[in-house]
Order: sequence, then C-alpha cells, then structure tokens
Amino acid sequence: MKHSLDKSHFYYAMSKDNKAALKVNSGDTVEIRTHDCFQGQITSQDTVLDTVDWDQINPATGPIY
Repeated sequence: MKHSLDKSHFYYAMSKDNKAALKVNSGDTVEIRTHDCFQGQITSQDTVLDTVDWDQINPATGPIY
C-alpha cells in the first residue's frame, strides 16, 4: 500500500509523546514531503541570518508508526 505524509506534520524535538502522524504496515511505501532545514525562512541569497528564528530549524516530518 502507498501512503503520503505532508509537511504539516512536524516536530522540532523527538519525544515518545509525539503522536504518530501516520501508521503503516511492513512493506508499505511512504512518500514524505518535508520542510527544508530552515522551514522556508531563507527565501533568497539576500536573507539576513539575523532574521532567522533559530528555534524553528531542523523540523522533522512524522513520526511514522
């Protein structure tokens, strides 16, 4: 079976308390859409790094059970 998971299901910290965004069976296929490591905050080479919210970097899509 094929599944899709979009980037609206993300966390900044791994935790056993994060609820599964998707449950799959062994052998299933999953297509995952993710944010970039800055969650879209850098939009051009002119973006000033002082404007980046460093608490919103490296979002992980999921989790998948």
